[in-house]
Parts: sequence; structure tokens; C-alpha cells
Amino acid sequence: MPFAAPQENALTPGFMVVHGNRLEDLRGVAVEWMKRHPLAPLENETILVQSNGIGQWMKLALAADEAGSGIAAALDVTLPARFLWQAYRAVLNHVEGDANAVSTSTDNTSLKKRQRLKAILKR
Repeated sequence: MPFAAPQENALTPGFMVVHGNRLEDLRGVAVEWMKRHPLAPLENETILVQSNGIGQWMKLALAADEAGSGIAAALDVTLPARFLWQAYRAVLNHVEGDANAVSTSTDNTSLKKRQRLKAILKR
């Protein structure tokens, strides 16, 4: 796969929802999207699926030679709940050192709530 040079009209990172009843068509959309908009080196493509079985099928289908890209590497195929939990933890870890990131109030109630939430997440 050739290295993609930055384009003037490059896409900004974001979230795209594609849904349908025909998995083969969804695989085709995913393959075309990944071919037209390749990620930078060492970046992972995240794909949310409704079950682990569909996740396994998606990885195999993307690696299929006849209709896929020929390889399924740097893919993070995960369930929506796990994705949300990872995003939530990343945000909490990011703002952990900044006392004003979550709340501008200095009362003890909000501080105690944040400490309780951190204790729950560390379990």
C-alpha cells in the first residue's frame, strides 16, 4: 500500500455510522472507505460491531483476497459498550491532573464525587 500524502481537503477525525442488513455490502463500504482514506502509519482503524461473532467475521472478510483489502492489520474491532468505556477512561485520565477540567467549582462535594468515581474506575 503506497504512503498517502496529506491532501488539502483531508478529512478531520470523527465518528461515522454505517448500518445495514447485508454484511457483505457493509464490508464493501468499509474496504472502499479504508482504501480512499488511509490512516497515517501506526494508527488503528476502530470498527464497532454488535457481537464478537460479527467482529471475527469482519476481520476475516476484510482480509479476504477476492473482495477485501488482502490484509486485516491495525484494526480495533470492538463492541460499542467497550468503546465507550475506553473513551470514558481516556477522558478521565486526561483531565486527572487538571483540577479545573471537569468543574470550576471548588466545593468539597464535586471533589468527593470525582474521587469516588476514580476509585470505582480503578477496581
